[in-house]
Amino acid sequence: MLSYFLRRLGRAAITIVAVSLIVFVAVRATGDPTFSLVAEDATEAEIAEVRAELGLDRPYFVQYAIYVGDVISGDFGTSLRYKQPAFDLVVQRLPATLQLALAAFILSTVFGILLGILAALRQGRWPDMAIRAFAALGLSAPSFWVGILAILLFGVMLQWLPTSGRAHPLSLLLPAMTLALHSMASIVRLTRSAMLETSSAEYIKFLRSKGLPERLIIWKHALRNALVPIVAILGLQLSNLVGGAVIIEVVFNWPGVGRLMIEALVNHDFPVIQAGVLLITLSTVLVNLAIDMSYGVIDPRIKYQ
Repeated sequence: MLSYFLRRLGRAAITIVAVSLIVFVAVRATGDPTFSLVAEDATEAEIAEVRAELGLDRPYFVQYAIYVGDVISGDFGTSLRYKQPAFDLVVQRLPATLQLALAAFILSTVFGILLGILAALRQGRWPDMAIRAFAALGLSAPSFWVGILAILLFGVMLQWLPTSGRAHPLSLLLPAMTLALHSMASIVRLTRSAMLETSSAEYIKFLRSKGLPERLIIWKHALRNALVPIVAILGLQLSNLVGGAVIIEVVFNWPGVGRLMIEALVNHDFPVIQAGVLLITLSTVLVNLAIDMSYGVIDPRIKYQ
């Protein structure tokens, strides 16, 4: 198990380095931030001086080497717009993003598993067909479109919930439900398939023949063995929720990392974009690593090679 963990840790490190390199090059392809930092009537000499101060006059590989060295030493650069450490800005917005992602994760996990189990138990009946239709809609509908409809219905027409910001205690509901919809649909479909497959296994038929209560068979035996593929997708869904929060934060004006990165992208604020992407990548890799290591706890038959 230790050797497996070390191999996964090595792959995680390679992933982080690869993402940092791609983002480093990509953000510089969006434009030169120098022109947003100088006056409109700035001379070529003044522009060149600012570019030299930012280190943008050096070759990409030199800039990247300096960037990596700074990151290793704990320096993620200074925001070109806010004139504050980029990492501090991202960390300040991180609680809002985590709150949104975790709320969506809880909603999608709880309701996704319950609806998936219900659909499996009522296979071929109207609850199954209704839940499958809901899952198909959740997978196909774009999140920004669902968010706009939610704002129009619950915020404008019914006026039940706030639609912007984070000040009101109920402000979390609409963005969390919108963000959770796609993930919930995926969990519903996988839970239904896993439960149907597990319920038809020979040991489940044996337990029924012994006269065990159906509720005990479903919740203690069938669900536990169906949890391995479900847990696998939960790790992916949590990662997707953190990344997918970018669009939802913009739609609902949620003050999280995603909205900060969109603002930084518009303003060519390279350090903030790089710090934000690196932090999201690190959290995603760690979540996936934790999910991988939890398989053996859920199913002792799984052996790590």
